[in-house]
Amino acid sequence: MCLSTIYRDTRNPKCEVLKNVTHVRCEDGMVILTDLIGNEMAMMEGKILEADMIHGYFIVSETADV
Repeated sequence: MCLSTIYRDTRNPKCEVLKNVTHVRCEDGMVILTDLIGNEMAMMEGKILEADMIHGYFIVSETADV
């Protein structure tokens, strides 16, 4: 099983959003994360900037509502 850590805007521990993520999906402009125990977290109006499966992380940008 491949688990990832999600960061907001940069790969910095202070910008960590969620650890042990098993599933990432984009739906209607939102990035939806599911962790190891099945909890879902939606980041409104976001997009994936980078995904590194070898090192187990995603960088996600959360865009503001206009």
